[in-house]
Amino acid sequence: MVKMRRNWSEHRIVQLCRERKMHVTFTDDIIDSSEHIDIVCSINGLAKTIDVKGASRIQKKDKEYSRTHRWLEIRNNNGLRGSLFGRADFIVIASPIGWLWVDRNEVAGECVLRYIENNGKTIQRGDWHTRSVKGRGSVIILVPYKYLYSIAVCKWTDKELYNRYYAKTK
Repeated sequence: MVKMRRNWSEHRIVQLCRERKMHVTFTDDIIDSSEHIDIVCSINGLAKTIDVKGASRIQKKDKEYSRTHRWLEIRNNNGLRGSLFGRADFIVIASPIGWLWVDRNEVAGECVLRYIENNGKTIQRGDWHTRSVKGRGSVIILVPYKYLYSIAVCKWTDKELYNRYYAKTK
């Protein structure tokens, strides 16, 4: 079996957890891919599972990372349950103001309601736009950061995150 490569966002969250004296470990590859759990950490003595999401572009051709929205998966490329329906306690999402810790169940519930209400009705780049990727079986939803900011149980500012994805350079 090929060892899964961890991305910058996952390594950064592990580093930030350790700086906060949290015990944290990466999950096995099979757990990461099947249950959408990247890391397990101890928060106040309780083990919590986390799915880490880095910055995203609204369209692949966009030069800048989005400052207004984040794509989340309802159904993945294989047609299986996406990260919103994994088993992680929290989804930790990169944003222009820092790392947002959101309760996965809460955001999943809202995304399903918005998907049902808005499927086929919203315009691209509008709030809560959904898209099915033809030939892949995936269904994704464009979630406004303003919503994610309002439900975040924790926000970690991070200059390295900001500089990597959101700082404008000439």
